[in-house]
Amino acid sequence: MKVTYNPDEDKLRILFCNAPIQESEAHRSGLILDYDQNGRIVGLELSDASEQMSVPYTVNFAERAFTLAAGGSQTEEDSTP
Repeated sequence: MKVTYNPDEDKLRILFCNAPIQESEAHRSGLILDYDQNGRIVGLELSDASEQMSVPYTVNFAERAFTLAAGGSQTEEDSTP
């Protein structure tokens, strides 16, 4: 995954993989989704990022871990700092 912020254009871009982008589609004001040839989302772009988030050039990652509870069901644990 690659996250970039262009302050000159005020755009935040997240690429989930290196697959070639086949098609892009605007879904809401400022949000563009990129698709590969199989229709899977491979990236997104957020225009006017500084208006949509407080600090677009800072990224915090949160891990999600799953553990098996009694009876085999999964429970989610948040390990956000």
